[in-house]
Amino acid sequence: MKLEKYDDKLVSFKDSEGYTIEGIPIHYCHEYCFHEYGVDEDCLEILSYVFYESQIEDIKIIDKYSSDHSHLEELVSELDYDEIIDVLENEKSDYDSYKRLIDYLKSINRFNKEEIDNLYKKI
Repeated sequence: MKLEKYDDKLVSFKDSEGYTIEGIPIHYCHEYCFHEYGVDEDCLEILSYVFYESQIEDIKIIDKYSSDHSHLEELVSELDYDEIIDVLENEKSDYDSYKRLIDYLKSINRFNKEEIDNLYKKI
């Protein structure tokens, strides 16, 4: 599978645990992954979560998200406020992925209004 063709494209795929993941990934080659993570496989990163080629099944480019949130936003929502700030400030991702994440956090009342407003300002 050639993961580089999915770089910066809206994709949907099933991971090796059967979860559907949607988002706009950043592609990293196997050399980078080996240096950074000790895994000699290409990967896609979405919202600071790394998915190696061996963990990705049925990947496709899509025109729009299929729902308001996916398993990935649910995973990130479990992080504490400072960890989410760190993701927003230090990870390279697209505006839509960050906005979807914050919209989801707002919809589940994960943080108070002031904290949510501050998260929106970070994007």
